[in-house]
Amino acid sequence: MNIPKPGVNHKTLSIVSAIMWGVVGIMLNYFAVKWFNLFSNIEIILAIAGGIFLGVIVAFTGFRKIARKNIFRIKDLPEKACVFAFQSWKSYLIIIVMVSMGIFLRKTPYMPRLFLAPVYIGIGLALFGSSLEYYYDLVMKKITK
Repeated sequence: MNIPKPGVNHKTLSIVSAIMWGVVGIMLNYFAVKWFNLFSNIEIILAIAGGIFLGVIVAFTGFRKIARKNIFRIKDLPEKACVFAFQSWKSYLIIIVMVSMGIFLRKTPYMPRLFLAPVYIGIGLALFGSSLEYYYDLVMKKITK
């Protein structure tokens, strides 16, 4: 049985990846902001500050490198590749684990939202910021190893 693969070019793969990373980053920040009504003003400020701090660290030590690695991998793919090839299969496994952990932490009553909000803000900002690597490469074509 031959399963059809939705083949797209490199530019489309980069656009799909940029959009996915950015949308997930925005979604995580949306969850965190929804919890702000549970916090005092100082707790909101601390959650945002902690999230920004975490986001910068995660973006520059992890997600930015992953985005660049994905950009190079996309460039090495055949001209028409499966639309799901914007991430490696290992990355999909990591995504499944991270999404599962996020859902578990959001649903458990044992994790205070005050501790969870900075994590969601940080990872969300890191994902959104790292999505800009794809846009930069699409426009400037200057991402180098």
